[in-house]
Amino acid sequence: MGGHCGPRGPSHPSSLDGTARRKELSALMNRPVSLARSVALVLALTILMAACGSDGGGSDETVEPITVTDGDTVTIVSKGVAFDVAEIEAGVGDSITFVHDHQDGNLPHNIRINELDVQTDVVTGPTTQTLDVTFDEAGSYTFVCIVHPQMTGTIFVE
Repeated sequence: MGGHCGPRGPSHPSSLDGTARRKELSALMNRPVSLARSVALVLALTILMAACGSDGGGSDETVEPITVTDGDTVTIVSKGVAFDVAEIEAGVGDSITFVHDHQDGNLPHNIRINELDVQTDVVTGPTTQTLDVTFDEAGSYTFVCIVHPQMTGTIFVE
């Protein structure tokens, strides 16, 4: 079998000598890429980047605070051992109704506002509970699930 340079044939880069291998690799690198391959690559990278950033923890995503005024109701959802609200802004003297929308089936959750020493009951979901609060003083108020202390948020009162 004359002309056989190895198990992969004469044009495979690993079966060529150094100079021929460099020329073959250079030709491969300079070969035009089809539009379909380019689109597929961009689509694959986009999906990969979206999947990496959607785990809900560690994302650099900025979420605007919810602004409430006297008499408003704000719903806080607990699901996946997380609250869907991180920051709430209210004014001094505002009375706010908090609705705890507990969507985790078998996990116990509640909402406690530490500085006011008020909280909903610890319950398993799905269920909803309400908590009526009046903010008499300016400051930062932390709300937390007492069962899962990593579930927190802050109410800023000015």
